[in-house]
Amino acid sequence: MADIPLSSEAKITVERRGRVVLIGINRPQAHNRIDPDAFFGLAKAYYQFDNDPSLRAAVFFGHGENFSRRIDVDAFAPLARTGQPFAIQAATLESAHLSIDESEAAAFAKLNQQFGGLFQTADFIEGRKAEAQARLPV
Repeated sequence: MADIPLSSEAKITVERRGRVVLIGINRPQAHNRIDPDAFFGLAKAYYQFDNDPSLRAAVFFGHGENFSRRIDVDAFAPLARTGQPFAIQAATLESAHLSIDESEAAAFAKLNQQFGGLFQTADFIEGRKAEAQARLPV
């Protein structure tokens, strides 16, 4: 797993310390809300962590004063308005070694497994969809 140093361009940072990796959200100007680029960066970082047997633990944190104020709904709105499925580009998939066939449910199941039930898939997915729909102009 390669380090991604802190810079103004890096939305996600990765710092390896022995058998531990620090994965940081670097959008302090937006209260570390996760936009599409940060979402894909996190997916890639966690996939690489999950598939690196030399790493024992990952610490997820936010640069600046805030940990994270969740998803940046405004940044995801243009994607939602297209009506197209939210998908990772093929180049990103190849570099992260992710399967194109992974469904949203499978991705949430994996998150649920890794984060000990934080995401109760059906309730979480429906809640996020309702929240996103409530914020989109009609």
